[in-house]
Amino acid sequence: MKYYVAVNGQHQGPFEIEQLRTMGLTPESLVWNESMTEWTPAGNIQELSELFYSAPLESQYQQQQQYQPSYQQPQQQYQPQQTQYDQQQQYYDPGMPNTWFVPALLITLFCCSPCGLVALAFSLKVEPRYYAGYYNEANDAANKAKTWSIVGIILGVLFWVGYIALISSMSALMGRMF
Repeated sequence: MKYYVAVNGQHQGPFEIEQLRTMGLTPESLVWNESMTEWTPAGNIQELSELFYSAPLESQYQQQQQYQPSYQQPQQQYQPQQTQYDQQQQYYDPGMPNTWFVPALLITLFCCSPCGLVALAFSLKVEPRYYAGYYNEANDAANKAKTWSIVGIILGVLFWVGYIALISSMSALMGRMF
C-alpha cells in the first residue's frame, strides 16, 4: 500500500513502505492513504509500526542519515494539529449514565423475570465500562437496560391485567354454575 507523508507542511508521495523505511519516518510523522479519512501519526498504523519497533536503533539512525531529500523544503514549520480523537480522549467526560439497576431488579422480582434478567445484565455493564473510559459503550448498555426495563414493565402489566381478567371471568363463570 502506498502512503503520502506530510513533511514541513507539504504533502509528498505516494511512497511504498520500503521507501518510507529509508526516509527517516518517525512514529509522530503524519501519513495518509486513500483508505484513511484523515492524516494519522505513522506509529498508530499497524502496517507501519514495524518500521519503528523492529529494527535496532543504530540501523534506524543510519537509515535516517542516508536519506537526503531531493527537493527544497519550505521555511514554514509544519505544526501537526490535534485530531478529533485526541481531543475527545482528553476532554470528553459526560458523567456516568443511569445504570437502571433498581428498576431491573424490581422487574425481575415482580413483573417479568426474563426481561428483568436481561435488563439486569445490561445494567451491571454500565459502571465498569464508564470507569474504563468507554463512555459510548456505557451509554449503550444503559440504553439497553432502560429498554428492557420498559419492555418488562409493559409485559408485567399486561400479564397481571390478563391474569386478573381471567380470574374474574372464571369467578363469574363459577358463580353461575352453582
